[in-house]
Amino acid sequence: MFNLNNILNIENIIKLFLFIIIVFLLGKSCKRIFRYIRKIFYPYFKYNNWFTRKTNEFRRVPNCYLCERGLDTKDECDLVYFTETPSNIVKSLSSSSSRIYTESILFDNAEWFCSEYHSGLAKQFKHLTYKEATEQLRCIIGENRDDFQNIKLDDLFTSICTLCGDIARWTGIIEDEEFEKSKELGVLMYCDTCVNSFLDIKGSLQNYLTKTPPIFIPGRRLK
Repeated sequence: MFNLNNILNIENIIKLFLFIIIVFLLGKSCKRIFRYIRKIFYPYFKYNNWFTRKTNEFRRVPNCYLCERGLDTKDECDLVYFTETPSNIVKSLSSSSSRIYTESILFDNAEWFCSEYHSGLAKQFKHLTYKEATEQLRCIIGENRDDFQNIKLDDLFTSICTLCGDIARWTGIIEDEEFEKSKELGVLMYCDTCVNSFLDIKGSLQNYLTKTPPIFIPGRRLK
């Protein structure tokens, strides 16, 4: 003869077991839902402080200035700050009739660049103003002849063009090139005669570029 209490106990155990299974399954489902939501909205949370923070009224979506990578493609971007124009100079230039100078102070001093390709290049021009740096970068990465012809060059480094044999000058970029057993630094040169750019790697440059990185001065001419 069955005991009613035993039957009730078994039912309670089954209910408890089913309850544990349901909680476990719901927990896994919630985790998946949370991960999915986090995957979608993570970039927005990550860059949220930059959306709300202002630097000279700076408020831009974190997409690379030179390409399409960034928040829209879920690629990492770095905010690179360039030299600010001193406030006393800004005040003086704002009343100037010169269009060249008044336009230059309307830009913010920071811009987004993708971490994978262009951030490293942009950081080499941090000592320049926003306008100088972004124009130089746009010309170096340029896709047409007009862009290339507007590159500002520096006579600190000169070399013979590998294409036409004319004089090539420094663009301000220092890059490394990997060989089988080593990695060497070189200066990116540009020849405005034939619109050719190439990396000049000399053994004598290695120690100099590593220990005392040179400062690029746009338009410098050395006799």
